[in-house]
Amino acid sequence: MNAQEISSSEKAENYTVTPNFGISQKKETYNFYDMKLAPKASDNFELRLNNESNQPQTFQIEINNATTNSNGIVDYTQSKFKKDPSMKLDLKDLIKNDSPQLTVGGHQSHTVRFHLTMPDQAFNGILLGGIVVCPVQEKKKVKAYKTSLSIQLRFGLPKMIHLFTPN
Repeated sequence: MNAQEISSSEKAENYTVTPNFGISQKKETYNFYDMKLAPKASDNFELRLNNESNQPQTFQIEINNATTNSNGIVDYTQSKFKKDPSMKLDLKDLIKNDSPQLTVGGHQSHTVRFHLTMPDQAFNGILLGGIVVCPVQEKKKVKAYKTSLSIQLRFGLPKMIHLFTPN
């Protein structure tokens, strides 16, 4: 493993997620996706998902737009939220994922591929979102209890896209 992989891998439960950058990745950024593309341009990028447990695990992989939570902190984990009328572009429309849900065997890894296609028209600003990876949990029935607590760890890789507009 090189230093880039170590610094950009995050461990949650029994799995790690490591970004593999595309050709449009900004060179000074190595721990999250930060891409700069022209209108109509496209690029491929990947992430490596390592299952470090002894058992197979099924994972859900989502592409989410950035939102802010009630504390004003950027949140990449919300797949459904009330969209502001000024939101003209949605990352889910621009990024295609070859494996939205997959099972990885114990002590195995899988490379998930994404394809980004920029819109035809230029825009001012940054598209900010994240790729969220979380294990799919079995639903368990709770008997005779009125309250229960469920904690699910999710790992998000931030995604920032700049549109290149020639002067």
